[in-house]
Amino acid sequence: MLRANAFATTVHHVLGMVVHVICRHYNHGLFALYTSGVYLAEGSTPFLNASWIMKSVGLDHTFLFAVNGTLLVLNFFVFRILIPPLLLHHWATTNLDSWEDYPSEYIMRPLTGFTLFIFMMLNFMWFYTLVQLFVKGIRQISKKNKE
Repeated sequence: MLRANAFATTVHHVLGMVVHVICRHYNHGLFALYTSGVYLAEGSTPFLNASWIMKSVGLDHTFLFAVNGTLLVLNFFVFRILIPPLLLHHWATTNLDSWEDYPSEYIMRPLTGFTLFIFMMLNFMWFYTLVQLFVKGIRQISKKNKE
């Protein structure tokens, strides 16, 4: 899974670093708001990392792994699936006057929309994969329970 998502993960991290540097450089309130919203998505990362660690040490067939996986899917859904479209909607409907006095109209506002859209699409793709893995795990557990 990691190799298949290597390009997407690279885009995610490079774009995130570039946007963070630009946000800090211009110190623009709206840009910081959207960047903060993107950072909220990292709330799912501890659950993801815990599942990778548990799998690598052979704990991927335990109750704790199942609980962590469930929390990961729920957390990912809230922070990476629900919030990004709301942020993108807010961006699209924000008064253009709010972006004045910065190179915002031509640089920051389009960059913000582009970044929100790319992150949203990456998260949709990753959520699809995550749900597939989750369902596969549930099926394996129910198959074991039937035996």
